[in-house]
Amino acid sequence: MNRDDVELLLRRTRPVAAPPLRISRTNSRLPAAFAAAFLLSLVAVMVLPPRIAERPVPGERRWTLPREIAPMSEIAGEAVLGVSELARTPRGGVAVITDWNAWISPDGRAPWKHVELPGWHPATPFVDGDLVSLVTAASWEYVTLDVAKGEIATRVRLPNCPAGKKWSTYLAGRGRDRYVVLGILSGSLFFLRSSDGGATWSKPMNLAQFQNPNIMVQHNAALVASPAALWLFHLSEDRRILVRRSVDGGATWSEEPGPTFLPEWGKPDVLRAATIGEDVHLLCLPENGRRPIHFVTSNGGKTWSIPGPVPPLGEEVRASQLKIRSGGGRLVVSAGSSLVVSEDRGRTWTDLDAFKGLRGTVQACALSAGPDGSVDIAPMVVVDGRRSLLLREWKELPPPSPLDDAGRRALESALARLGGDDPRVRDRAVEELVALGEPAAAMLRRELALSKDLERRGRLQDAIRRIEQRWPDGQVPDWWRGAADR
Repeated sequence: MNRDDVELLLRRTRPVAAPPLRISRTNSRLPAAFAAAFLLSLVAVMVLPPRIAERPVPGERRWTLPREIAPMSEIAGEAVLGVSELARTPRGGVAVITDWNAWISPDGRAPWKHVELPGWHPATPFVDGDLVSLVTAASWEYVTLDVAKGEIATRVRLPNCPAGKKWSTYLAGRGRDRYVVLGILSGSLFFLRSSDGGATWSKPMNLAQFQNPNIMVQHNAALVASPAALWLFHLSEDRRILVRRSVDGGATWSEEPGPTFLPEWGKPDVLRAATIGEDVHLLCLPENGRRPIHFVTSNGGKTWSIPGPVPPLGEEVRASQLKIRSGGGRLVVSAGSSLVVSEDRGRTWTDLDAFKGLRGTVQACALSAGPDGSVDIAPMVVVDGRRSLLLREWKELPPPSPLDDAGRRALESALARLGGDDPRVRDRAVEELVALGEPAAAMLRRELALSKDLERRGRLQDAIRRIEQRWPDGQVPDWWRGAADR
């Protein structure tokens, strides 16, 4: 709308002269003035919208640099380190849990408080504010960690637990309700529940009985809570997937049809589960397999489908490290040294490249997924025989500050010299791009997408990689790529 259109509209809206009313002395031109003011303000908004630069720009999700929690040589007491778990509280606190040990930080940064736990094979933690709860084998205890205070808040011995080789623990919760399944090697699965946050517990209920110890040796049951039901998955003696469901908080259980596992896949060996709303996602790893099968039900277990194939998870998948988590509508699957994410509930998967920049071998990796879509991992890395426990976050980071005029000129100059004939000039140009740091990375990525020259693309990729993996001031840790790599 231009000025002529506005003037024409104003003329059309001007009131027609009429005989004055006897009961009113109001100036008849005031409504026209109000109309004109309104139209002019409308035109101003249309012609001069809010500046785009003033609108908040969402940050890019990417991996932060890892932080060391502790050298594993400093662990006190017995440590099997076969199972590792990770929990993030709403206020940013972190608890990393392994067999017999936990490390707690109120903000996910040093200093970390080391706490010895009363058992091994911890269950997937349940988070309630600053409190992180878990169940351990060895003594069948329900343990609550206060992450803000850095201490064990409560320890409750689960009552009347049967004898046998204490092996597996599974925990789920909703509000103040807690649900626990205990697995005895070559024995049974027992269910207990609490309605007061874990202070008191019901008597154990026997849900399954088996004699073959190979059925439970891989901790291959799964317990999850959707808003309307509890779900328990485990294997039968003849390696079928059994599904049990409770809609009354575990007072009664019904058997539901399990998903069909085709013979060409082998035999099911490890089960893991997660929920998104009322959708229940079941991950099943075949014996000696690298690619788990992903099943999902949206109708209370009446039917099961396979949304899409999960990519192979590394050369070797350790059963104790296979995990699936949900958060922010995402599914995240890890198997120690591999991590993939699905934004569409399992139809397609993307490798998050979570371990880029790390040296050595990833021996184990704990995983959590937040309701905001963030992902946390706690890999245990072995370099030259030394083990270190790390924390790394995949989250939305604010965009870097833009380059100033001098930085833009330096960027343009270095880009122009990337295609020179002298190798020393090209190398110097790459060094200058790396020195510009993260503010230059976005421009370099755009330049990489547009470039078709293979040599130029290679130099751009090298500069971007070195910017992403550049360590802050100080000594580079031995578990991170050294100066020669950057």
